[in-house]
Amino acid sequence: MTIPFAGRPGIPCAHSRASAQQRRTHATRLSALAFAIAALAPCYGHADLVQDNVIIKDGSGGKPSATGFGSIAIGAGANAAGVSHGDYSAIAIGARSVADGQAVVAVGENAKVHGDRSGAFGVSSSVNANRGLALGADTNVTAHGAVALGHGSVADRANTVSIGDTGAERQLVNVRAGSRDTDALNLSQLKPVVDALGGNAAVGADGTVSAPSYEIGDHTFGDVGSALTNLDSRVVANGKGLDDANASLTVLDERVTTIDGRVTTVETNVTSIRADVDDLGTRIDNGTTGLVRQDPDSLAISIGADKGGTSVSVAGSSGTRVLTGLSNGVDDTDAVTIAQLKATGLVDPSGKPLGAVVYDDLTLARATLGGIGGTVLDNVAAGAIAEGSLQAVNGSQLFSMQQQFQSGIDALDSRLSNVEQSGPGGNPSGETGNKLEQIGDGSGATGSNTMALGQGSSASGDSSVSIGTNANASGQNSVALGANSVADRDNTVSVGAPGQERQITNVAAGTAPTDAVNVQQLNSQIGSVRADIDHYRRDASGGIASAVAIANLPQASLAGESMVAVAGGTYGGQSAVAFGLSTATRNGRWVVKASGSTNTRGTVAVGAGAGYRW
Repeated sequence: MTIPFAGRPGIPCAHSRASAQQRRTHATRLSALAFAIAALAPCYGHADLVQDNVIIKDGSGGKPSATGFGSIAIGAGANAAGVSHGDYSAIAIGARSVADGQAVVAVGENAKVHGDRSGAFGVSSSVNANRGLALGADTNVTAHGAVALGHGSVADRANTVSIGDTGAERQLVNVRAGSRDTDALNLSQLKPVVDALGGNAAVGADGTVSAPSYEIGDHTFGDVGSALTNLDSRVVANGKGLDDANASLTVLDERVTTIDGRVTTVETNVTSIRADVDDLGTRIDNGTTGLVRQDPDSLAISIGADKGGTSVSVAGSSGTRVLTGLSNGVDDTDAVTIAQLKATGLVDPSGKPLGAVVYDDLTLARATLGGIGGTVLDNVAAGAIAEGSLQAVNGSQLFSMQQQFQSGIDALDSRLSNVEQSGPGGNPSGETGNKLEQIGDGSGATGSNTMALGQGSSASGDSSVSIGTNANASGQNSVALGANSVADRDNTVSVGAPGQERQITNVAAGTAPTDAVNVQQLNSQIGSVRADIDHYRRDASGGIASAVAIANLPQASLAGESMVAVAGGTYGGQSAVAFGLSTATRNGRWVVKASGSTNTRGTVAVGAGAGYRW
């Protein structure tokens, strides 16, 4: 049924409203909303009510069209194409506007929506996807669940919110500090992370992040990950002058929360059509009304500026969205971009967080650096070397102490070189030109270029040294250290004797192939070997479980028979499932079988075979 509601020139609008009231009895199926809108049609225009649909035009331009159930088309050439069942109406308001789909709204001149449950608001705004939203003139949405906010914004990735376009990005300002994993970060949260990096890393006035620069030995590194991989695990001084030194390394534990922007989904409900449709369309086109607004002078976009709330979510029914088109944050409450995080070296080119140095546990008593072959710690300030000091010392301090120690040794060597015999019973002997040194009652340096220090000490091997009471160095180029120590093999250092062995303590971790290793290094390697063995054991158990499962697959045996089979297996704490397909030829001569399996170790096995019988 079609009912005209057209006023004549010079007749007040009240007459048209009265005409609508008089014809209500002739269209009992029309909704109350349809009657109200029809009554508000301009006095010089034309309004039609067709199957709960409303069509209003001003008498010029193309005729609007409203199809489906409960659809509304207002404006020259407007087209509202809804569906003919259910409550999924379409609303098109504005000249040449198009609303095509279920539960869609297009408001503004040339606004177009093609998709279900989508909306376009603004001159030439468009949505070509399901569940999309375009707010502002010339906005464009082409991906499912995407949102485009502000003039010229483009949203072409699914489940994202865009507030700009490539080359025309906008800043997202007044962002509160994020507190959850999917919250957006602001610049005030990024700055402490950048400052903690050191190496002259900084956030510039325009929001760009200057990468750090670390000098380690002869190399310069521009990111934290590369620098930490080259840090030495620890520096320990070992020597007589460093017995009371205790070096401790402390590292900063920084965690960077993955950026996932959350902006509240803007849902515009059209509850009534106001008397002045042109004014409504103008305000929507200019972005001066609604939850999302755009300042006509600065073009800045605000979301819920006069509303309460402390967070903004852009999540949709399919999950979280990516917030695109952001400029680099500058102020403390600005959102930061992936480009800024990449510049700090905290994320890799794919956006994944890089490894950060953390404490071994929550007691904060130990932090182990994980670099392969040790990690060099650069730019260490000079620590206090004093009783009770827990500060780290650097290589310069160790070199200085080594020089002092060497000076003392040189001075002592100068004095000892003039000693021919010291102490009653001393007996230096050797060929002319050989340097023999001995100090202590009963000491004897009898080999070539030898030294014996201590009562009863003996250095009989060539180039040998014995230090300590009754120490004995009889092997060539051997050293006996400590009372009663015996060095009777060539090119050895002995700190004890059979039955009188000693421990060597405060041994730094070895770094060169011929360095001694300490217990910590040995335990670490043993633990690594055990972990590898356990890993391979579980892999082997998974493979055996797969073999057991495949072996238990039944197969077709009768002529012309085919069979699909499934079987399971377990071994050594691992489980597997196998699937098989077999068939026998009609003459029963050939049997063909294919099978595959997967296990709890994540490995997959496949196989196939054929058999001929007679």
